[in-house]
Amino acid sequence: MAETRHNADDGHYDEDTLRTDFRHYHRMNRMRGWAIVCDTERQLLTREIDIVTTRWATAPSPWKDHWDHLVTVAADWETDPQSMQHRLDRIASDYERSGTTDLASPIQIRNLLLAGELVESRRIDLGIAYDPYTPDRVDQTYGYLTSYRTAGNTTMWESLPSWSTARRWLRARAGDTDPRAFVDVTVTGPDPVTGAATRPLMTGTGLTAAELTDQLHRIDELLGTTPIPADPSAHSWLDELRYDVLCDAYRATLLEHRNPWSIGRRYEHHLHADDLRTEITDHTSRAGLHTAAPQPDGDEVPDLVEARLDDIRRSIGEHGPDWTIAPRASTWLDDAVTDAQRRLADMTTHGLALTYTDPTQPNQLTAIGFDGDRWYLQHAQTATDGRTITYDTPPRTYRTCNELLAAATAPDVATPQSPNPVTVPETIRQRLHELDNDLHALRHDLTCVRQLRDAVRTGTPYTLRRDHHPAVSSTRIPRHSGLSRDANHLNLTETPDSEKPTPAPEPTKPPRAKRRQQPKPGRQHRRRL
Repeated sequence: MAETRHNADDGHYDEDTLRTDFRHYHRMNRMRGWAIVCDTERQLLTREIDIVTTRWATAPSPWKDHWDHLVTVAADWETDPQSMQHRLDRIASDYERSGTTDLASPIQIRNLLLAGELVESRRIDLGIAYDPYTPDRVDQTYGYLTSYRTAGNTTMWESLPSWSTARRWLRARAGDTDPRAFVDVTVTGPDPVTGAATRPLMTGTGLTAAELTDQLHRIDELLGTTPIPADPSAHSWLDELRYDVLCDAYRATLLEHRNPWSIGRRYEHHLHADDLRTEITDHTSRAGLHTAAPQPDGDEVPDLVEARLDDIRRSIGEHGPDWTIAPRASTWLDDAVTDAQRRLADMTTHGLALTYTDPTQPNQLTAIGFDGDRWYLQHAQTATDGRTITYDTPPRTYRTCNELLAAATAPDVATPQSPNPVTVPETIRQRLHELDNDLHALRHDLTCVRQLRDAVRTGTPYTLRRDHHPAVSSTRIPRHSGLSRDANHLNLTETPDSEKPTPAPEPTKPPRAKRRQQPKPGRQHRRRL
């Protein structure tokens, strides 16, 4: 809803008038810089600017101070947007943590938000001002310009409706290519203001088709954009439920996009909204939910899905900014980073504790594994009663799994009673290598999703590289249990047992041994079995 400007000499001072006049002042200053075609226009603009500035320069306290603060922070947003973004993030973090902040007063915070919006959202066309609270172009389907080229062949180009669709298209092209062939790819997203495909999102040069497929699949898993399920359910009510969840997520993303606190993060919500919109249309098309019944008079059949999405956008666009909305410094990309950190922390904390014996001396034991942040090795022996364990050496620690396995058979770490090295059983080696691969893959995932977030946030392309391919790992991105409101985590855990499809048999795998607290170095440790 447009704000009403008061007459310059009506003596009316309040926060709405302050914001309205500053928008007008900011728009005219921008126009004066490059949209002037004659001296008469320049004089008219200068006169209008002088009227507004004079009014607030002579305003009673505290309105003159509020105006001066707005002018100052707008200039700061122009000259040093990163510092201003950091300042705003600190304020948002304070609110999230304690519900208040000492860094600025409420009206100063709203001034920061307004000035940031005006600087971030200005148009670059014929001086037409951009009002960030009118329905934005985020609801439109822009082209994500995507290219795919193999050695010796012409480049294939495609304009696609979302970033996730572009990645899926690249995977399909790679699937039709020799896995060993080298390929070059690019994905360029739409500018949120002009709609032109000018914002680089992703690039890759000199990858094999197989490497490209693997990396894009992992990125889809990390960002949660893999369609789940890909095909319609055997029960129509599950398809309807997933449709409702996706629409709720779409509405929530548009609300986040319009949140006054989303300065500097708005493009991330733009990407997510486009991904959700294409996922909605793809899901409803597969499930047969996208059209109404044919009309008896032969009129065009309405698209119920597009009508619902239009209603969502219209309902959000009818309202102005909500200055009381709770701040949130993070976005869906930050959430993806947090999930990757949690998975790595869980596996690191869980650790691995294994024990094996010397075949020639069954009373000689070796404890080996990973404990938090170290690979360790320790020798022990059982007493004659077969129940008491005495550790002969303090635990030795190693930086890597390979160093651990090399040391496990070295004579200098053999037990005093058995000076000859003992071969590490193959099953123990396999378990240790599996954990090492999983930890390596999770660290790679965390690096990958951080780089993706930072690339989108800074406007630079994320680069797919050959040396970024993770080790082979049994780790998979876990899905939440229960019926989540996150559309990508919808599952059947609340489905009646009689209606659930029969799950595919899972491969058997020995359970991971529970973590065991190791004794302190230098102490004899006895334990009764």
